[in-house]
Amino acid sequence: MERNDIFNMKKLLKNIIINLMPDYKSIINRQGKSVLFSYINDGYWLKKGSKKLLTHGNKLESLVIKNIFNEFGFNFYSIRYDKKIDVKKYRKVNPKIIFGIEPNFEKLCRAYPDAIKIYYATGAYVEHQNNMVKIRTDYVNNKKQCNIPYYRMVPENNAAKLADYIIQIGSGYTIETYPKKLRNKIILIRQSSFEFLNLDIEEKKKVFDKKSYLWFGSNGSILKGLDLVLDYFKKNKNLYLHIIGSIDKEFKKVYEKELFYTQNIIYHGYIPIYDPQIVEIANKCSFIIYPSVSEGGIPGSVINMMRLGIIPITGIYASSKDIEKYGYILKNTKLTSIDNMIQETQKISDDNLIYKFKACSEYSKNNYNLKVFESDFKSSLNEVLEFSREEVL
Repeated sequence: MERNDIFNMKKLLKNIIINLMPDYKSIINRQGKSVLFSYINDGYWLKKGSKKLLTHGNKLESLVIKNIFNEFGFNFYSIRYDKKIDVKKYRKVNPKIIFGIEPNFEKLCRAYPDAIKIYYATGAYVEHQNNMVKIRTDYVNNKKQCNIPYYRMVPENNAAKLADYIIQIGSGYTIETYPKKLRNKIILIRQSSFEFLNLDIEEKKKVFDKKSYLWFGSNGSILKGLDLVLDYFKKNKNLYLHIIGSIDKEFKKVYEKELFYTQNIIYHGYIPIYDPQIVEIANKCSFIIYPSVSEGGIPGSVINMMRLGIIPITGIYASSKDIEKYGYILKNTKLTSIDNMIQETQKISDDNLIYKFKACSEYSKNNYNLKVFESDFKSSLNEVLEFSREEVL
């Protein structure tokens, strides 16, 4: 069987499974008002304590969202965001709020125009993201004379324009990716991190290496700047780069030499966040370098590594307005910018590094956890309901 045939069969099977997935319901009053939530809903079917809940922070966050809507008096219907739906079937549940992501968010907004429409944005604005994908991928293809496809393209949509409000995971830099006319809709919230990840400073003191850096990401290798760090570290043999995460197959082929045959670059592959290897690698590394050009604020991989005492070096759209108190922001995607920042980090004394390890961990734990996410989400939803009181009564 050809590789494309296998890929198409896997895609078909995945679509079948998605469309068979039932809606999740949490009913508190059958005659009461409801929210239709277009998002992932697999977290609701997993047992408490399941490791599958730890594959991404959004699973635990979706459980918090359900509890908050119930607490605010709403029946809760979670609809897989990308499954085929008959929008008419939800008329009987009295939808007062449409909440979530495209494409089903848009379909439900159009079907229930009188409902309050809240877009749940977890990344940069669609046009910014897609422009960055094209610019960065074209750069690599021209440089390497290859044909890597565009990864992490978001289907064009009008979700942000249709929305009455936008609850946005991110930072002030994320807001700047939006057209000015949409920015007044945005209410910022902070994401969570995995609270079982904690810095053991005495253990880190024993093994940390000032010359060891980490890139920790997933698909969309070019968008997340992996090509940049590979190009830099292959020329700087005195420094070490550890790589964790899935890498796009075409990218892996183009950068095969750097990934697999360069002595100071160690590719670990995908490792689950709960695997003890994560802590071992994090203890060794002093910095996480992540020159991504499109994110919803500081990405989860960076936040979680900060919990383990790693100092961040990120692109501007993968940062927050206060991150420079704890780490570094790359001004652009030029190798000179990366070089300047790495040269700066190599001047830090060991004592100051240890101080920064502890400061990063405390900042991440105190600002990015499920309780903070819950508090931010409650506050943002309360703000929406205060503005829209008559519509939800």
